[in-house]
Amino acid sequence: MTDDSGGTGDGDASAIIPLHEARRERLDQPVRFDRRELDQILRLYGRMVAANEWRDYAIDHLA
Repeated sequence: MTDDSGGTGDGDASAIIPLHEARRERLDQPVRFDRRELDQILRLYGRMVAANEWRDYAIDHLA
């Protein structure tokens, strides 16, 4: 996942942020994934649906 919202600039993507603080911030850009990240997500999704751990719901594309 790519976050271009600025932040502290320390490059630590594993920093823990309290939920109440995270909800206060409004991101100007939508969340996005690069091709490699999306591939990992969809492979996991496919495996979990095939194992009947997750249900297969339609993925809508918002206009």
